[in-house]
Amino acid sequence: QVGKARDAVDTLSLAKVNHVELSQRDLRMLAQLYAQVGLPEKAALEISQLNDASTDVKLLFEQAVYWQRAKEWDKAIAVWHSASKYKSKYRWNLIGLLLQQQHYREVLDLTKDIKKNPERVAMTRAEAFYKLGEIDKALHEAKRADRIKSSKISQRWIKFLSQLSRDTTV
Repeated sequence: QVGKARDAVDTLSLAKVNHVELSQRDLRMLAQLYAQVGLPEKAALEISQLNDASTDVKLLFEQAVYWQRAKEWDKAIAVWHSASKYKSKYRWNLIGLLLQQQHYREVLDLTKDIKKNPERVAMTRAEAFYKLGEIDKALHEAKRADRIKSSKISQRWIKFLSQLSRDTTV
């Protein structure tokens, strides 16, 4: 409470190591303090050990964010997967991370049944197809996105992919 996060981390972690019984609230505070002092991996581990850590959407969200901050991509992906099962809005966090980590086929699988934001879905699929070298499919998706809601981004993708398509057929 007096702004000494490092001291608080030391105290709580020492208590835990010495088997002092800490409440779920104390353990969650320890996780948040770890994050505050720049130890996101420890924060994620602490959150993952809380009761309901695998079913509470808020705890899943926190874990995923901490794993991402720690650059533990596979762990973040796994937790975003779990979180997205409880709240579909987290599917986009998962998709973004999958794109970043070059899991393009998984992105295509996840986006094929999304009904909301069809132009965003189409542009995401266009990017995934492009990264896989499937230019014609990427162009098809970019054109679909542009038909749904034209934008400068979709227009640029269409121009870029059209040029690539022409260059590969020549």
